[in-house]
Amino acid sequence: MLDLTLYEVGNTLWKPVALQSTLELEDAEDRLYALKSLIGRDTIKVVMFQEINMERVLQLAASEKLNFYDASYMAASEAVKAALATEDKELREKAGKYIDIIGYSDLRGRL
Repeated sequence: MLDLTLYEVGNTLWKPVALQSTLELEDAEDRLYALKSLIGRDTIKVVMFQEINMERVLQLAASEKLNFYDASYMAASEAVKAALATEDKELREKAGKYIDIIGYSDLRGRL
């Protein structure tokens, strides 16, 4: 996962807690703790910005007509030689030409 992903997850937990009142704060904290406990295991690697070749990101984005953000996930997976976990159909199809793709159900089975 990209380092930015951690902030995205935090934001997806913040919204139902703070704006929608559909998730209790304690439940959100439990989910963050669960994510934090996965980081550092062999299953999930956090790829930092400086580990990604930005020229490669741009190449992938241009050649596959993907946004820079999605291409960043592809380049990160390439850089660390790891499968990309995604349910995004378009990303799965395009990234599958370059890297191994797994679904979230596959990832859950590895944890």
